[in-house]
Amino acid sequence: MGRLQFQKGYPKIVKMASGHLSLELSGQVSFNGFPDYAELFLSTVGGILKERNDSIIMCIWEVVINDCRYRLVYDDYPLGVFLESDNDRSDGELSRIKKMLEAVSLPPSGDNQGDE
Repeated sequence: MGRLQFQKGYPKIVKMASGHLSLELSGQVSFNGFPDYAELFLSTVGGILKERNDSIIMCIWEVVINDCRYRLVYDDYPLGVFLESDNDRSDGELSRIKKMLEAVSLPPSGDNQGDE
């Protein structure tokens, strides 16, 4: 597998309506490109896929990274891939994950990721 590449401004941490945090990974991954992108992401951060739920407009994968549970989400509106937390411990780990991704990723690009 290759290395993740982020467009300028990504990844970024944002607060969700629930009050928990989300790590926005990309605004350019296509629906068909999401599985490959998600697998590359999980291999990069040492994550484990626990459950995969795909529909015609959205993918929600339950994952574990460093003993913390997250939802790895593809959504077509707003278009993006997000690592969503639902507890304080997972919120705290998002900064560490973001720093690790920035350290190992290729330089920013405007190219589409996952489109093949």
